[in-house]
This record gives sequence, structure tokens and C-alpha cells, in this order.
Amino acid sequence: MNLNYKNFVELKSVGCWFNKEDGMTYAAYNDGGWDELSGAHIDDVENNEWFDALSQKDLDIVEGYCESRLY
Repeated sequence: MNLNYKNFVELKSVGCWFNKEDGMTYAAYNDGGWDELSGAHIDDVENNEWFDALSQKDLDIVEGYCESRLY
């Protein structure tokens, strides 16, 4: 898998990593890494509890990605 790691940010409030370039989320490991096989696009997250659990900082990151796609 060819990933550009500089685009990744940890969303600590929901225990995952988020790729700000393509909107993919990955389950976080306790050692700071992530499960590259668990990827799910932010548009495919149907669990409202996941979004409700986002801290304001993490929500700003996700919203920034979503807003960037509108232009």
C-alpha cells in the first residue's frame, strides 16, 4: 500500500488515524501505529456515536477534509 504518512493525523478521541488527503480512517494500535487493512472512508462511517465521540479538535480536522471536497 502506498501511503503518504505526512497526511495522517491521529484522532485520539475515537482511536483511529485519519488520512487528511483521501478521507480514509484506520484503527489505531496502542503502539502508535495503525491497521492498514482496516481502512474505511469517512463517508462510509454510519455510526453517529463515532461522530458524537469526536473531540472538538478531531471534529475540526474531519470537517476540514469534508469542506475541502466542496471546492
